[in-house]
Amino acid sequence: MRNRQATDAWLAEEYMSKIKINPNWTPQQLKDDAMSIYALDVHRKKCFRAKHMALTKLRGTVGEHYAYLRPYCAELLRVEPEGRFEFLLDDHGQLERFFVGFSALKQGFLAGCRLLLGLDGCFLKTFLGGTLLTVVAKDGNN
Repeated sequence: MRNRQATDAWLAEEYMSKIKINPNWTPQQLKDDAMSIYALDVHRKKCFRAKHMALTKLRGTVGEHYAYLRPYCAELLRVEPEGRFEFLLDDHGQLERFFVGFSALKQGFLAGCRLLLGLDGCFLKTFLGGTLLTVVAKDGNN
């Protein structure tokens, strides 16, 4: 039977421990489990929202993760002062660019690689979007 009091927030609280153990648990599995344990016929969309709420409580939001960017960059600079670590935020405070350049990689490139760089990139297909660019070089012994 359907029960309006079985909200997505209640389902998220009730199944948080199971979702923590297995974050790949599908909404259909959550629906089947609610039917077998509580005899509740909940809609799959409600299960999807409950899983999303539980994962957000467990992992935190994207904005909370962006708050760690400044301390992360400061820690990188503390550990490796010769490295180059920069990030740029746009007018709204969202990440626009993040550059990581370790000094050992730079010295290794200048000492033993051919002075030819290959640039490769891909589009990130998450809800944040963006582009990931990488630079590769050929070893001098190759």
